[in-house]
Amino acid sequence: MTRIEYLAKKVRIKHDLEKVKCEKSYYHFFKRAWRVLENDTPLDKNWHQKYLCDLLQKEMERIAARQPKDKDLIINISPRSGKSYICTIMLAPWVWSKWPHIKFLNNSHNKELSTKHCLDSRRLIESEWYQSHWGHMFELTSDMNTKSWYQNDKGGMRKSTSTGAGVYGAGADVITNDDPQDPEKGQSEVERETVIRHHGKTLYSRINDQRIGLRIVIQQRLHEEDLTGYLLKTNPEKYIHICIPAEETDHVFPKELKSYYKLGLFFPLRFSREILADAKLESNLGEYGFAGQMLQEPAPPEGGMFKKTWWWFWKHPGQTFAPVRFTDAEGNLVESKVINLPQRFDSVIDSWDPGLKGELTSDDVVGSKWGKLKTGKFLLDRIKGKLTFGQTKAKIRSLRSSRADTSTVIIENSANGPALQDDLKEEIPGIILVKTGKLSKEERARVSDNTPYAAQVQAGNVIIPHPQIAPWVNDWIKEHADFPRTKQDGQVDSGGQAVNYLTTRKRVWPYYQPLDPVQRSDFKVNWIGSPINYCSIYMDSAMKYHVMGAAWDKFEQRLFVYGELYGSTLPMPDMATLLVKNLRLRSRTCSGVICNDEMFKDQRKSPAKVLSSELSQLQAGVSVRPSRRYDKAGSIALVNTLFSQGKICVHEVCEKSNLQFAGWHVEKEIPVKLGFELCENLCLIISELNKSVKLLASSAKLPDYTEKIDGTGNPVLAGEVPNEKAGWDAK
Repeated sequence: MTRIEYLAKKVRIKHDLEKVKCEKSYYHFFKRAWRVLENDTPLDKNWHQKYLCDLLQKEMERIAARQPKDKDLIINISPRSGKSYICTIMLAPWVWSKWPHIKFLNNSHNKELSTKHCLDSRRLIESEWYQSHWGHMFELTSDMNTKSWYQNDKGGMRKSTSTGAGVYGAGADVITNDDPQDPEKGQSEVERETVIRHHGKTLYSRINDQRIGLRIVIQQRLHEEDLTGYLLKTNPEKYIHICIPAEETDHVFPKELKSYYKLGLFFPLRFSREILADAKLESNLGEYGFAGQMLQEPAPPEGGMFKKTWWWFWKHPGQTFAPVRFTDAEGNLVESKVINLPQRFDSVIDSWDPGLKGELTSDDVVGSKWGKLKTGKFLLDRIKGKLTFGQTKAKIRSLRSSRADTSTVIIENSANGPALQDDLKEEIPGIILVKTGKLSKEERARVSDNTPYAAQVQAGNVIIPHPQIAPWVNDWIKEHADFPRTKQDGQVDSGGQAVNYLTTRKRVWPYYQPLDPVQRSDFKVNWIGSPINYCSIYMDSAMKYHVMGAAWDKFEQRLFVYGELYGSTLPMPDMATLLVKNLRLRSRTCSGVICNDEMFKDQRKSPAKVLSSELSQLQAGVSVRPSRRYDKAGSIALVNTLFSQGKICVHEVCEKSNLQFAGWHVEKEIPVKLGFELCENLCLIISELNKSVKLLASSAKLPDYTEKIDGTGNPVLAGEVPNEKAGWDAK
């Protein structure tokens, strides 16, 4: 044998050996085919390439043997790691080297990308190297050989399509959905639903044999409700989930893959610490892009807009709990601050993010109760669930009644918000609709009202219950950490709405404290000391009457609000009878019924004139008159000062007065009227009282409500006397 013949034989043996190795091992085929398609780019080898190749080889051998499958595949892995070459481009050529009858269908988020994958597969098949080994196995047919769809003469097919496009007349044994959604559109709910619908309604049914055919979803995580999230949430038992983040995290699946990581890195040669740090910069991927594309999590593990380490927690005095710790972006374990819950607040409100329907696919309805003390906003309770309209109303009542000092209920002006306010406004005063404006949810959390929710959390001004007090707080933290890459964001909306309201909304009477026993109690009434008795009637634009009774104790120098009637539509004869019953039985004299100007319009038949006539017929001896030289702004300021000095006390039966006094606020520099009519009543009384008594008020000073205020909580008007029932008898 000549040297030339010897060398030729050696080449043939090497050639035949390479063919055998490639047919036996998809991983070997992948490495050799790489030199054909990427001749100028050396292959950076890593453990995941063999892992994925072996996994896919096992599945292809099963399909060729017509054996039933166990599960479909979901693969989450970093970009530029060779995933498309392994799962989409080279798989069909390798399979056709042994089983050319198998059919493939691949999908991507756009036509250009899926067509390129299809063309790369054909380029490999038509290469001199491939043809020298397997050219005898099949030929591409001339009648079906386009960029995006070709067949071979043994029945095999390779077709590409894109998200949203139709797939007609084509069934497959293997369907690969590679990058089904554009990363730039990951936050679009419409785009996510299009991807999910295309996968479920179009691609899913294209499998030739549901028992045997394989579906492969390959993508980086973009959102909690992206295709991966949707499939794992709705049918987790039907998928093998392979998750290979660039850094070692708790989201490595299967867990045994962690043993392949070196110094916490998945692919040190391609994704070093320096490269990953650069990718995390806002000028590159940014924290959310890095979390999704590199870590395979919709949001950064430490939290995106809301870092987990920012939260403060409260406990009750005397309680001892284990520390709360979170890992920050640098991997440091940070212990959260825990403080005692104050015994009273400057104001307490409820905040609601309503929904539309109580179905499983609906957004959660979320309500939260908040207390504000100085700059601190304390989350006191939370309600969350799929609630119908009726159930939502019941929960609003329940949350509102859980604390007597709840002054205001704010509801987002969306979904069922307006209908809820309309149904409950007569029952629960102080319901306010909060407009969302034109800003997106993310923008509202970042920039709303120049005091963004996220900044308030970061500053330690938002304090939530310790997880051992309220286990649901873990869900609260997670939703905020994932926001805005999460489907359910009602807790963020409810919390942000409350914090922005408490931060920016100006109370008209900030010195009124509903839980202060000096300002609100179950006092006893004694008329022996002849206190000055006042009654005010405020008629609103809807012709409803709001009535208040109060008495000024000359000895204690305090005003006691003892009765109220809110939103009455009683005819004037009945109103006159009610006043006689509730005023004359309490005092032999009454300084008069003071009314707002609306009561005196239409001089001939004004409500005030009719009421005066009815009272005269009843020989009540009570005059009906307007407030003399009424200074509303001065009265508002004087009331606030009197509250600060503890000179006004509201009886516990006057619930609506309590709510309105605590919740009265300013909009566009003007105190609101609707829903706070009893505040107007008090201003009318104080205006008249000041003219008679010449109230002297020093400068108001805000009490320190962080300390417990001593007192019996039961002040007595004009001495110790037998108890007389307070409140209006409206019968």
